[in-house]
Amino acid sequence: MQIGIIDDDHIYQFTCKHIISSLKLSIELESFQDGEDALDYFKTNESNSVHLPINLLLDINMPKLDRWAFLESFKEIHNRLTKKVKIYLVSSSIDESDTLRASEIPLLSGYIFKPISKEKILKVLNALIS
Repeated sequence: MQIGIIDDDHIYQFTCKHIISSLKLSIELESFQDGEDALDYFKTNESNSVHLPINLLLDINMPKLDRWAFLESFKEIHNRLTKKVKIYLVSSSIDESDTLRASEIPLLSGYIFKPISKEKILKVLNALIS
């Protein structure tokens, strides 16, 4: 199973990697510093499901391509992907306008509030099973 993280915060990425490795599950982690890098990766691997993450943790604030622009661009390619990807928006923002807008985007499977935790990662993984 693969999980992708799109976040420009190195500490957050390190924390996610540590939490996921502590689960002792067979999970590969693919990390991206910004949305452009992630989109390029998905476009390059759209027909190769082995390289596509099944879950994507998308930070709300990023340089170059922010979360809304990423989602607009991802919408154009998601039907061509050989694997369904569940996207979770991740943020420390408790701004109601962000959560409301996120709830109106069909591509999003959920909204996770930072800080990330083992319980939150397990909840995302359990959503795959159910």
